[in-house]
Amino acid sequence: MNETTPPARAGDPIRDALLGLREEADRLTPGELADLLAIEEITGSSHLSCTDPVGRWIVGEMRTLGHRDVVAHEWGEASGDGWTLTVRNRLGETLGILLLVTGSTLWDLAMQVSFDRHPGLVSEAPIEVAFADHVLVNHTPHDVVLISPDGGFTVLGANPCSARVRTSTFTITPPGHPWQMLHERAMGTADLPVQRAARWLVVSRVVAVHHPNRNDLLVPTDLVSNGRGQVLWAGALARVGI
Repeated sequence: MNETTPPARAGDPIRDALLGLREEADRLTPGELADLLAIEEITGSSHLSCTDPVGRWIVGEMRTLGHRDVVAHEWGEASGDGWTLTVRNRLGETLGILLLVTGSTLWDLAMQVSFDRHPGLVSEAPIEVAFADHVLVNHTPHDVVLISPDGGFTVLGANPCSARVRTSTFTITPPGHPWQMLHERAMGTADLPVQRAARWLVVSRVVAVHHPNRNDLLVPTDLVSNGRGQVLWAGALARVGI
């Protein structure tokens, strides 16, 4: 993904739209602002680029204005006390960056989002989500953020009882070498539920590789990261097996 900031151009429609939303946010009444923060069905995670209600409002407004490529946002620190708002397409490419003015409504909200100063701004994501014909359960120790082809997000919270491969390790360092060589031997998988109809489990790739005949195990793939190496979301779930 190219993380280079797009050059500002006179009449850039995305930048103009972001500037308009910044001004619109400054005109919100206390009641309207409370309604914005109370958007329902927003569940969060450490990936605030996908989930906080303020950013989702901005993305929704951008799409309403005709910028259908905009599907996600990301708050970021600028030099000094500044903050930025970046909007991205489904591939994670930067479409526009807005500098937030100190003391503006969006600047204040960015501070609340980033430092969790607004109680309940981002609710905890569930470890499982039910669909029409199956249940998807996260069995990794990390939040899993999935993006659909139309730009919608599903967030699965980190599972404290995630599936993992147990290993036995012993040293096999050759004599006279300055570095250490270890041998790891798989000793089975812990905390992996038995296969059950209509239930898919999201697991790490190493767990899936150790169970190639399990067609209920899925691994996040088509990962999109920002310039700091943080994974923003997965574009798909993959089966890893024979």
